[in-house]
Amino acid sequence: MKNLGQFVLSRLVAGFLIIAPIYLAALLLLKAMQSLAGLIKPVAKLLPDWLPAEQVLALLLVLAFCFLIGVARGVGFCVEHDPTLDVQGQSRYAKCAIVNAETAKRRV
Repeated sequence: MKNLGQFVLSRLVAGFLIIAPIYLAALLLLKAMQSLAGLIKPVAKLLPDWLPAEQVLALLLVLAFCFLIGVARGVGFCVEHDPTLDVQGQSRYAKCAIVNAETAKRRV
């Protein structure tokens, strides 16, 4: 009986840890769309009435912002001299090494 209770509890916690971030992300997305609705109203009035322009434009603007943040995060800001070199001279940050190698290829 103890194992069954432990199994049920662990599965409930695991499910909560999966669902809670998704739920919070959806709430954050909707809140961002609501805050942008006021800024988008003048542009939304130019579009046809049958199109939910405020929601569509707000969603596109939020997604564009998320995309730009993702692009900025993906760009490595590596320096020529990597202070994180270990004893064997290899970088602990493989991504940094790859970006440096690609940058060196472009210079040639």
